[in-house]
Amino acid sequence: MYLTYEEYTEQGGTLQEAAFCRLERKARWRIDHLTLNRLKCMEMVPEEIVFLVSDLIPLFSVLEEMETGQHATSYSNDGVSVNYAGISYADVSASIDQMIFDVCARLETADGTPLLYRGCDA
Repeated sequence: MYLTYEEYTEQGGTLQEAAFCRLERKARWRIDHLTLNRLKCMEMVPEEIVFLVSDLIPLFSVLEEMETGQHATSYSNDGVSVNYAGISYADVSASIDQMIFDVCARLETADGTPLLYRGCDA
């Protein structure tokens, strides 16, 4: 866990603990995926990651609401299209990834490997 419920509430978070745990896990999994699980090997999670997870939780909440149709403004049956109020699922998802890239691009593991390193030096 990169952010505890206590840290979350201290930062002003208002979700119930069950919802927090679900969304924190989704944020952690996305970060781990994009960093090739490098944070799991770190002795201490960088403070930047703690704040990042806190910032990502509301976005993952929006994605969940979109998945259940809570932000939908119109539906279509044949073409299976759903329109949302000014936002798209892809845009929110891209924003999540961009936030992760922006924070993790500045961070390295203890041995100096950048968190976003993909095994190729340019």
